[in-house]
Amino acid sequence: MATSNYKKEDVPQASEDPPQASEDPSLDVQEKSEESKGRQEEPVAKVDSKGVEKDGSTEAEILPIPDTCIDHLTQGLLDAILPHFQKHDESLTELTRNQVLLIETLQQENTKFAENKIVEDLTKMMLEAKVYQGKLTAIKKEMTSLHEKSSKLKKKALKLQQQKMKENLEKEQQREREIEEDRKLTAKRPNASSSKKTAPHR
Repeated sequence: MATSNYKKEDVPQASEDPPQASEDPSLDVQEKSEESKGRQEEPVAKVDSKGVEKDGSTEAEILPIPDTCIDHLTQGLLDAILPHFQKHDESLTELTRNQVLLIETLQQENTKFAENKIVEDLTKMMLEAKVYQGKLTAIKKEMTSLHEKSSKLKKKALKLQQQKMKENLEKEQQREREIEEDRKLTAKRPNASSSKKTAPHR
């Protein structure tokens, strides 16, 4: 009996008035759905674009912002932004200066290149003129040589012509002498024959 009493004391007893379940289960489901619907229809606080909460019907009043606060905020924003802009402005100024120097350097290099090109063209023209002068000198020498050869040929031809004329003249004189000798011989023969004929009469 003692053991049975100890066990009864240790076991937690159920509450005297336990919640009685509804005899109709459909009624319990209907009550739960109404509770959830009621929770969903509870008014939710709304927030407008300016961050001010609105309730379901009325709009909360917007508090005015003092001008000093706006000035301080503006000044703080400018203090935070202006150094970056000034730094970028200095960088842009330095970049522009470097670009100007680069452009001037390129212009100077272009001028030097143009001058070098002019000098190269002049040097090329001088070399070509020297080559043409050498060719002209060679042609001049060749013409002088041809002139000398033609002069020699003319002299030789004149000499041959004179020699030919001399030979022809000598031949003509020789022929005339032969003719004259023939005449003399023919003239002597009749005289000799006539002298022979007249000699016996004496």
